[in-house]
Amino acid sequence: MFWKVSGITSASPVDSILDKEGFLLEELLNEDELIQECKSLNNRLIDYLKEPEVLQQVLSYLVITPEEEDAGRTFADVVETSRRAFLVLPRVDDVPEAASSSEGAAPASSSSSSEGEAPADAVSEAFSPSSPPRVPAPRTPASDPRRQFKYPFAACELLCCEVDALLRALAGDDALLDALFSLVAREAAPDVMLAGYVSRVLGSLLARHGVEVQ
Repeated sequence: MFWKVSGITSASPVDSILDKEGFLLEELLNEDELIQECKSLNNRLIDYLKEPEVLQQVLSYLVITPEEEDAGRTFADVVETSRRAFLVLPRVDDVPEAASSSEGAAPASSSSSSEGEAPADAVSEAFSPSSPPRVPAPRTPASDPRRQFKYPFAACELLCCEVDALLRALAGDDALLDALFSLVAREAAPDVMLAGYVSRVLGSLLARHGVEVQ
């Protein structure tokens, strides 16, 4: 005969990780029950995952290859590349110069008077204030197979399990969106596997929060 003792439940492995101090995101990504816990709306887990720094690291598995990580590429680099690809800076001759109407104004420098060129400080101003904070690089070595396969897959599944709190946090952060769209801003051909994952995430995001993304 089996006896059932009421009031006694075993904590899930995910909750056990969340109970620890200083745990790493990789510990959660290694847990087989992570996706199911997210789908079952584990509030502690979702509150952790929707933090901007955590979402940045989750997305980094989708937009930064292990080889790029070894070369020192960061999430902030991905965002800046995307913004430079999509941002159209104004032409210098289209920008009204306050000094041009003042008598005796000093002539513009030759470096900023060329047609179609934007002043260097315009580029700096466009990116510096909105650059996302650099999050610590994952501790798992880039050569580890989990970094190449398991973590990107888990990151994709987390963002595609249609938890509205995660998708809403993603849609409301310009840096995260810029990172997702960096796929089309690459000069070289993107990684096929990661491109498929990013496409799935964008599909889920646009299906639920297409208006916010636009």
